[in-house]
Amino acid sequence: MKRCLTDQSLLQCYTGDGTASDLIHLEDCVPCAARYKALEADMALITQSLAAPPPARRSAPAFLRWRVALSAAAMAAAFVIGWSLRGASMSQIGPHSKPIASAGHSAPVQLSAAEPTASTSALYAAYVQDAFGSDSCSEANDPLDAGCP
Repeated sequence: MKRCLTDQSLLQCYTGDGTASDLIHLEDCVPCAARYKALEADMALITQSLAAPPPARRSAPAFLRWRVALSAAAMAAAFVIGWSLRGASMSQIGPHSKPIASAGHSAPVQLSAAEPTASTSALYAAYVQDAFGSDSCSEANDPLDAGCP
């Protein structure tokens, strides 16, 4: 008995170009006949799909048509807002009306201008008292002692 037909031989039989021996084998061989029936079903489906009109094309929602313009407008708005805030400090933008550094009554203490004999804790205490505007009742030698009556 002859070997089963190849896919190409089955296709040639379907199109009418098959040889006489292939057609005889197709009538006698059950597996080849089953493959031929599957090929006929596939070809019918392909023919039906090609004959049908193309599916209706859905129109895109309005937002999708304008997405480039909306994105460009958002980028321009972000740029304008950023450009307008370029000179503003965070203290001017936030809810505080005056910056923390200017909350005291006098100029802030500059540590580099302090006497070399002053202790670090005394310099820090002077800075804190100046920054937060509290009255200094302590002695000069002991800044952490509240010396007020």
